[in-house]
Amino acid sequence: TKKKYYLDNVQIYGKENIVPYVPIIKLYNYGVSKGYSFFPLSGKSNTVTVLCNEGGFWANYKSDRYGFNNNDDFWNKSKDVYLIGDSFVHGSCVKSKHNIANQLKNLTNKNFLNLGMGDTGFLAQFAIFKEYIDGKNKKIIWFFFEGNDLSNTAKETKNPILKKYFTDINFYQDIRSYNKI
Repeated sequence: TKKKYYLDNVQIYGKENIVPYVPIIKLYNYGVSKGYSFFPLSGKSNTVTVLCNEGGFWANYKSDRYGFNNNDDFWNKSKDVYLIGDSFVHGSCVKSKHNIANQLKNLTNKNFLNLGMGDTGFLAQFAIFKEYIDGKNKKIIWFFFEGNDLSNTAKETKNPILKKYFTDINFYQDIRSYNKI
C-alpha cells in the first residue's frame, strides 16, 4: 500500500522529506479547516512525493522548489516550453524520467518545465499559469483530458479563491512565497 511504502521509506528520506501525494483541493480543504486563506497550487517543495502504483512500482519524484515534478535546477535555466495540465502532465504513475516533460526534452533537447498537477481542472491550471509563468510570448502547451478536466473544473468553480483568478485579472496570491515557508 502507499502507506506501507511511505512508512518504509521514512527511514531513508526522513519524515519531512517524503510525503504521499495529496490532491491540492484536499490541501485547500485542510487549510480552510485550519483558518488559512490561500489555495495551494502544487505539492510540498523539495520533497520526495509518492504518487501511485499502477505498473508494479511506486512512482515518486523529488519536487522542485515550488512543489512540481521537475529537477529544481530547471528554474535557473531558460525555459523553452511550459507544460500545464493534470495528472498526465504531472507524471502520475510513471518514473520521473518517463514523464512527458522529460520525454519531450530528450526528443528535442529543449527545456520543458512541468507545471502539471494531478486532480486539477481549468481554474487551478489557469491559477498555476498566472502564478508561475513570467513574462510574455512564452510557449505553452496546455493539455486537456476529457475524462475529468471538466468535472474537476465544475468543482473548482465553487472555490472563491480559484474563481478570483478568472474574474479579477489582477488577482494574484504570490503563491511562490508560500512554497518557501
